Amino acid sequence: MPRKPYRIRTEGSAFLWAAGALVLASFAGLLLAGCAAERQVVKPGIGLSADTLRADGMALVGVTVLNEVEQLRPPLVSTFEKVLAAVRPDLPIRPASASRDALGLPAYRKILFAYQETGRLEPEVQAELRKALGSETRYAILARVEKNSVRVSGAPPPQGSPQGSPTMGGVPSMPPPSRMSRDARVRFTIYDLAESREVFEATYASSSDNWAPDRPEESPKKGPPGVNFNAPGASADTRESAPEEGPVSPSLADALIEGYRAFALDLPAAKPGSAADSAASR
Repeated sequence: MPRKPYRIRTEGSAFLWAAGALVLASFAGLLLAGCAAERQVVKPGIGLSADTLRADGMALVGVTVLNEVEQLRPPLVSTFEKVLAAVRPDLPIRPASASRDALGLPAYRKILFAYQETGRLEPEVQAELRKALGSETRYAILARVEKNSVRVSGAPPPQGSPQGSPTMGGVPSMPPPSRMSRDARVRFTIYDLAESREVFEATYASSSDNWAPDRPEESPKKGPPGVNFNAPGASADTRESAPEEGPVSPSLADALIEGYRAFALDLPAAKPGSAADSAASR
C-alpha cells in the first residue's frame, strides 16, 4: 500500500501549496482557515491608517534571524510577501529585493545587521534608509526572528511492549517520532522614515507541525540506495534493523506563517466604503 504524504499543520490548520498560477489564490484561501498566533503589541500604530500606508508608500527591508551569521533568509522574505499579498491585497508593499537594490548590498547588510543585533534602528540609520528609498516610501518594515526551536513528539510504544518493538537481538527499538514541530517568534517594527520614529512594534508566536505518514502494519522497510531489505536473500538481522520512517521538521518559513498573518491583520484596515476597502474586496 503506498504511503500517504506528510501532513503539514500550523496550530491546527492544514496548509496545501498549489503550483503555477494558482499559488497565490490557494495560499490566500488556506490562510483564512488558520488559527491566530499569540501576539504582544508594544506600539499599536497610533496615527497609522490604511490610507496613509497606501498613499505614502511602504517597503519591506528584510527579515533577520537572531544570532545567525547570515542576516537574511530569502525563503522567510518570500513567504512574508506572499502572506501580505494574500491577506492584505489593499496594502501594496515594495519588496525587500527593491530595498536591497536601492541601498546597495554593503549598506543593506549593515542596516540588517544593526536591526538583527538590537531590534531597532538609530535615527541616523533611518535617515540613510530614507535617502536610499526616496520620497515615495515613507514606512519601512523590518522583522527579526527571535525564537526558532524544534520539538519532537514520540509515538506511543506498541501495546504490550513498554519500550517499543524488540529486535532480533533482543534489544528493544523505539518507535519513530510521530510529530516534528517548530516553534517561532518574530518581532515586527514599522518606521516612519519621514519623522524618524517607530510607529508600530509587535511580537508574534506561531508554530508548524509535521505528522508522520500513516503506516500499514506490513509496510515494506526502506534502506540505503541499492539495498533491498525485503529481498528473499536478505538476512533477518538486516531486515529488522532497517530504520523506520518518521516526519521531517517543518521549515522556519512554515512556522512563521501564522505570525506573518497576524501581523498583516494587525495593520490598519480600510474603512468600509473607502477606495482601499474596494480594492481589498476585488
